[in-house]
Amino acid sequence: LKESGDIYTARGQFEEGLVFYLKALQFTLELYLNDDVAAKPDYAPDVDALLSRFDVTTLPMETQISSILYYEQVGAYSKAEDLLFDMLDTNAGDAETMASLIEIGTAFYERLQRQSDAALVAGHLSRDEVARGLREVQSY
Repeated sequence: LKESGDIYTARGQFEEGLVFYLKALQFTLELYLNDDVAAKPDYAPDVDALLSRFDVTTLPMETQISSILYYEQVGAYSKAEDLLFDMLDTNAGDAETMASLIEIGTAFYERLQRQSDAALVAGHLSRDEVARGLREVQSY
């Protein structure tokens, strides 16, 4: 799917290419989040490279949430946090979506609170940033 996206993009058919990139991203996220895969298969495209093709806040909500969960799973906590706050800012006018995002964000920070200081630092967050993020999410 990624290679099909590359081909369409190389031909100047950017919209068609994005369709394939989105499918590749969704399948790759599904692979990481739902399979007990110890290591990334050689054929799996890089999630960051696929995400870089998009304004992430324009992706389907489910894909955005899966991206947060993926970043959390791989220990890229600051990337997950950045995406969460982008989503909160983008959806500020939609009460139903905001309620879901606040719930997701609260659960995210509660899971981070159970991480060691070393894991948080490796994910580019401090314990203080986690506490501050939780307060901020709950204040939306």
